[in-house]
Amino acid sequence: MEKKIRIPEKIVILDKTYTIKFVDNLQHKTDSYGDIWYQEQEIRLQSEGGDVNRHRQATESCFFHEFVHGILHSISEAGLRENEDFVTRFSSVLYQSLRESKMLVTE
Repeated sequence: MEKKIRIPEKIVILDKTYTIKFVDNLQHKTDSYGDIWYQEQEIRLQSEGGDVNRHRQATESCFFHEFVHGILHSISEAGLRENEDFVTRFSSVLYQSLRESKMLVTE
């Protein structure tokens, strides 16, 4: 059985602490599986249960995607932060590299 990475309850990006929340029906409400709210310092991810069937690695990948948005926001890189293609590719490489190198805490 493949191990899941531990998605933290909170993550610090420079001087901001973001709370990670799992939300039911996020995909139905926003047409996405995750989002980040900079002012509220909150990352919301689609819950894995209910009527939205997601593989755990998709949730983990989504967490890294929103984390990269937060990093880019914190370093005032608005152009890159708003470039979904860049964020998706960068976060995918980051997630895959850390996962394959066994650098992530697993449950």
